[in-house]
Amino acid sequence: FLAWLGGWVGMELDDDWPEERRRALVRRAVEIYRVRGTADGLRAHIELVTGGRVEIVESGGVAWSTETGADLPGQPEPRMTIRVYVDDAAAIDTRALDRLVNASKPAHVIHALELATGG
Repeated sequence: FLAWLGGWVGMELDDDWPEERRRALVRRAVEIYRVRGTADGLRAHIELVTGGRVEIVESGGVAWSTETGADLPGQPEPRMTIRVYVDDAAAIDTRALDRLVNASKPAHVIHALELATGG
């Protein structure tokens, strides 16, 4: 029933996840979609899916120079690094997690996904 209900609210559920985690995703689907495309929304979604703690580091910000025509500091393309701290990194399906990130982040933002234990 949870998989069927998850389909109705647009949440892809994995049968290998604990039932409580699948229920939490269905229960919080509207909340997650409300903040979709933001760092906070992505963090909440990944934490629910993995059961871990998520840290997102973005390249966003403003750059300026006191010299006309000078190269600006930093990198020109927007990017983010997503670190996921879990008890067992080997238990995480990194391909599925990468698909989730690609579907939830702004399309023009490059991302790197890092899994770590503890944290």
